[in-house]
Amino acid sequence: MSRNLESAVVVAAILLCSTLLVSAADDKPNLLLITLDTVRADYLSCNGSKKVRTPQLDRLARGGVNFTRARTSVPLTLPAHASIMTGNYPPVHGVRDNGSYRLPEEQLTLAEVLDGNGYETAAFIGAFVLDQDFGVAQGFDFYDEGDWGDADALENLAAERSADAVRDAFSSWLEGRAGERPFFAWIHLYDPHAPYVPPEPFRKRYADKTRTRVRSPTPTRWLARLSRISRTGSSWARR
Repeated sequence: MSRNLESAVVVAAILLCSTLLVSAADDKPNLLLITLDTVRADYLSCNGSKKVRTPQLDRLARGGVNFTRARTSVPLTLPAHASIMTGNYPPVHGVRDNGSYRLPEEQLTLAEVLDGNGYETAAFIGAFVLDQDFGVAQGFDFYDEGDWGDADALENLAAERSADAVRDAFSSWLEGRAGERPFFAWIHLYDPHAPYVPPEPFRKRYADKTRTRVRSPTPTRWLARLSRISRTGSSWARR
């Protein structure tokens, strides 16, 4: 499966925005946005695929709306999420690649709009490529990401944490919430991205379909990307 084909539906194809509960304060719905990285729409059984079984996504499709002709604005994780959050194409929001661009602060994001309308906003991120230093944390009161502090993360844009870790972080936040404000939560899952190492029983069930590929930039390439950020005036320091 080519990188472009994997990324062509990067997040936009599996954009699941669900109402969980209704806030008691003013009947504003709580909103949950789940994005799955590099999931091909034609590999989902709700779209007719016989290659794998995706029962939970099938259930969501049956109970909601399944946009079978959705297309991403760009086949790259960071620019695609910047488009989802701003409603703009890359030439407008300025993010054209992973690792070497930062979403400008003057771009208005969905989280900022909802925050301005009384929502509590939180994000739970599965991959370093969406680290808050790349600008997509704008408007989020709480931005939970992995510990990317080791050398491997700084040399590998594909550094990630598991869906279980992301889920646990979200569950902990949800259970600890206080107050009556409605919430907007974004959950980003990176597990389908190469290198694909599924847990059991899926590893054995789909052993003939699992291929491991590693695409990680070298330290020299990563340093060059940091240099580009510096030259374009973007800030690498955390806010």
